Amino acid sequence: MGNAFLFAAVFALTFVMSIGANFAFNEVNLASDESLWALYERWQSHHGVPRSPDEKRMRFDVFKANANYVFESNKNAKPYKLSLNKFGDMMKEEFKRTYTGLRMNTHHRSSVSGSFMYENVIDVPPAVDWRQKGAVIGVKNQGKCGSCWAFSTIVGVESINQTRTKKLISLYEQELLDCNTATNKG
Repeated sequence: MGNAFLFAAVFALTFVMSIGANFAFNEVNLASDESLWALYERWQSHHGVPRSPDEKRMRFDVFKANANYVFESNKNAKPYKLSLNKFGDMMKEEFKRTYTGLRMNTHHRSSVSGSFMYENVIDVPPAVDWRQKGAVIGVKNQGKCGSCWAFSTIVGVESINQTRTKKLISLYEQELLDCNTATNKG
């Protein structure tokens, strides 16, 4: 229930926070496939959403369902109203995949060949001190900073840079924290 409500709220707010003026439509626009197609074309023009003719035909049913959902929701006495924004012909799963999460193809991840430079190494030692090999800088003390994400990010970037360029450069976590001003002032 919690996740469904959260998704509905985010989806609703996304519809409401459309770019540009409100995209108005009424029951007459939903009366037939012809009037819905005209609405779809008006929506596409209004939001500047380019679609090929084939893609439009594929997305039309999704648009129809979303338009009906918005119309039915707005008939209820809710403290908010929905609108068809530029995401009006996207499925919920497509929207979530595109705008709300990790962009990683887990299905094909293991079938990619040649992407790991050491994939054919057989004799692997039980332990490696990467500091002795010059690939990482010693442990940094974050103290009471509370920004472990910055420290782990910097270590990863330093190591990748050293692996690729053979130059170990110490980067500064504070530069990342200085960029993070919106949420908790770093």
